[in-house]
Amino acid sequence: MTAFISRILAIIMTLISIIMPVKPNNTELTVKEMTAESSTVVFTCVNNTGRKIDRPDVKCIERKVDGQWEEVDISFSRTDIGYSVNPGMECTDSVSLCRWNDDTETPEYATLSEGEYRLTVVYAVSGATGQTSAEFTVK
Repeated sequence: MTAFISRILAIIMTLISIIMPVKPNNTELTVKEMTAESSTVVFTCVNNTGRKIDRPDVKCIERKVDGQWEEVDISFSRTDIGYSVNPGMECTDSVSLCRWNDDTETPEYATLSEGEYRLTVVYAVSGATGQTSAEFTVK
């Protein structure tokens, strides 16, 4: 009986995955307006994948220089632990910007200078990895 139920569940899960395919890159990302004095990036991620996504996390921040995107040499710090975002829901999160101080051998809060930037966030969804980006301006 247990083997029969396991087979039925496997068939149901297969049918669901066919009917509702994973769209790992189907999310919306926005970044709260920042000033040059801010050392925190606040972003909102809306899950439109049709599946639960696990812990959206910052991959990189890039700055537009002469029309080209260049990665900013900066680290990110956050104090929360992993979480999930259900389909159709959104999460607002933040990361603190840090740079390593060679003199004191400690991280220090950092800021971004005025300019155009792009934030890229990665997340896991049903065994796949998705990512999304949003452009923002630091004034």
